[in-house]
Parts: sequence; structure tokens; C-alpha cells
Amino acid sequence: MKEKTEVEWRKILSNDAWSINKLPTELRGALYLSYSQLPQNLKQCFLYCALYPEQWMMHRDVLVRLWIAESFIEKQENQPMEDTAEEYYYELIARNILLPDPNYFDQVECKMQDLLRQLAYHLSKEECFLGDPQSLEGETTSKLRRVSVVTDKGSVVLPILGSQQFRVRTLINFCDKSLKVVDLTFKRLPYARVLDLSGLSVQKIPHYIGSLIHLRLLDLSGTSIICLPDSIGSLKNLQVLNLQGCDALHCLPLGITQLCNLRHFGLDRTPITKVPNGIGNLKFLNDIEGFLVGGGSDNGTMQDGWKLEELDPLLQLRQLYMIKLERAAPCSTNSMLIDKKYLKLLHLRCTGRTDETYSEQDVSNIEKIF
Repeated sequence: MKEKTEVEWRKILSNDAWSINKLPTELRGALYLSYSQLPQNLKQCFLYCALYPEQWMMHRDVLVRLWIAESFIEKQENQPMEDTAEEYYYELIARNILLPDPNYFDQVECKMQDLLRQLAYHLSKEECFLGDPQSLEGETTSKLRRVSVVTDKGSVVLPILGSQQFRVRTLINFCDKSLKVVDLTFKRLPYARVLDLSGLSVQKIPHYIGSLIHLRLLDLSGTSIICLPDSIGSLKNLQVLNLQGCDALHCLPLGITQLCNLRHFGLDRTPITKVPNGIGNLKFLNDIEGFLVGGGSDNGTMQDGWKLEELDPLLQLRQLYMIKLERAAPCSTNSMLIDKKYLKLLHLRCTGRTDETYSEQDVSNIEKIF
């Protein structure tokens, strides 16, 4: 950060933040000043971190997707919103608001100092709640917008609010896999933008999910789902779909190719064997974790993986993680990645073999693909 002039230091000295007395004593003075000096967009990002439990390590890429889904990120000309969001992230680190984990050279993980987290939670307490949502029964929740589930109970139960309508836009969780989610949960969240059910005991996604027209982020990673309903194609505002580590999921529905605003698609560690043709139609897709390369089985609408040519229209790609590369046929064009000017990370993986080694022909084919 640049050095401040004497005039700027005098402005800080005369800032009203020093005289705020509606805060707990330990949150006043310099601590509140560090918040008041933030630009408005960074204030929103800072307050959002109050949804995380104390001392929880936050990952940069997860925060970036959440901030974008919440419309905290200003669009910049000729720059992906993910790059802008990363700038916000590193600015919060530069201001000592977020503390990076020293084990990562690129500061990809961080946490928030306890007092700053208390300040964030205090300032956002009307809109944010962290704990067991069932404890909100009988409380006034008209201003509540974000719920972070932390509970020892066996299931997620949203409160019965009588005549009040549950206007929560964000539901994220920090629970273990034994926690069950009842189907009714989806119907109780008609305004949801962010729905994070990662790691929970979810086996079925109801057809009703297609009615959540405001949904921008759906995280089902690590769940026990065996299929997705075709109605998922109705989620025209969906930007993030996480399906990593879903051990029982083998087929993707045709509706996936209708997610016209999808930006991040996570499939890594999920044993997908059937995918719909047409991933190249998702023009805003810029991050694919687990692009399954096809082996040639194709019935017109469903196939055993995607052809390399389907990457051609995806000009926004920033990160690409390809799996089963050994199945790829040589591309009909050599420009598959040449025009991907935003590409930062390219991960190419072949399937490990324990029973036999790759033949010379297989190796030659893989070299041609490279």
C-alpha cells in the first residue's frame, strides 16, 4: 500500500469512526476504522466472511465464486469477474483484514482474525445468522438474508415462521456428512441465490429445484446424489455447479447444456460415464474441473465424454482440468487453446493403469494430443 500524506493522516485522525460508541468496547477505535476505510465493494466482501466459523480456513476460489454469486463484484471491461474478485481478495490481505496461510506461496487460503470476525458478525447480525436455523423459530427474520448452518443435530430444519416469508438468499453449511437435508428445504428457499449442501447426506434433488429461478450457485460436492433432474436446465441464472466427489453420480442430464450463464463446472472425482452433447454452448464457462474426454461412444444427444472440439467456442476459459486424456481423438483444428487468452491453469490427466501399461500406439496418440 502506498504511503499516506500528512493531510490523509489528519483526515484519518478526524474520522467519525473514532467516536462510534454503539459498538462493544473491544470493536471500537482502530478496529472499526479499518472497516470504515474500505471501499463499499470491499465492505460487502469483508462482512460476508462473518458466515465462516472462527478460525476457519477460507479458500480464495470459493470466496470468489460466492462474492460473484452475491453480485459484490463490479464488472470491468475486458476482464473476467473472477480476476476482479481475486483483486478484491488480495486487497483485503494487503489491508490485513484477511490473514493468509503462510504454507501457500500464492496466499490461496486465509482466515480472519477473531476480533475482525466479531466486528463483521456484529455489523451484519440482522442479515446473517450462524448456527442451528431451527433456533430462529419465534424470532423476527424479515431482514435475514444469509444463513450459515452449524449444528450437532441430524438434519437441517428451517424454522416455521407463521405468516412471515423466509427470504433467505444464501444457505451454506459447515456440518459433517451425517446431516440430512429434507426435500422441503428447497421449497422453503424460493429466493435462494446460493445453496451449499456440500458434504451433506443428500441422495435426491427434487424436481422443484428448477423453480429456484434466482439460484446462482449450487454446491452438491461430496453428497450421495445418484442423479440430477432435467429441471435443472431451468436455472438460467446459475453460475456455479459443483458436483465434485459425488461417488454415486454417473450420468448428467440434458438440461446441463441449457445453463446459459454457467461459469464454473466442477466434476473432479465423480465417476461420470454419460454426458450430454453441447457443452460448447455454455459461452460464459471459464472454469471446468473434470472435463471428461470421450472415447467415441455417441448416440447424438448423450456420449461417454466430450470431444476436444467442444472446447473451441469456450473463449472465456481461465482454468481447465481434463481427465481421461488417453481417450481423445486428434483434434480437427490446432487452435483449440490458442485463442484462450484468459487461460491461467491447464491440467491434463490420463487414467492411471495398474493392470497393464499403455501401448506404444496409446502413447503416440497422447503425444499427438499434447
